[in-house]
Amino acid sequence: MQKFLAEAVELEWTKESIKSLIWKPIQKALLDKSSTTELGKVWDIDLVFDHINRHIGTKWGLYVPWPSLPEEQGAIPK
Repeated sequence: MQKFLAEAVELEWTKESIKSLIWKPIQKALLDKSSTTELGKVWDIDLVFDHINRHIGTKWGLYVPWPSLPEEQGAIPK
C-alpha cells in the first residue's frame, strides 16, 4: 500500500481542481482575496485569467480563449 500511495497517480482535471489548485493561488497572490465571491466582475477576473493564460502559453505553448456569451450559446461558430 505504501509503495502504491507514494507514487503519483494521474487524475483528470475538473472545474473544482482547477479552481483550487490554479485559480485561487494566483488570485490570492495577485489580489490578496481568498474567495472568488470577493472578485470584481471584470477587472479582477480578467487579471487572474490573463496571468494564468500567459503562464500556460509560455510554458506549454497553449492559448485558452476566455469564453464569451455568444460562443457559449452557439451563435458564433467555433
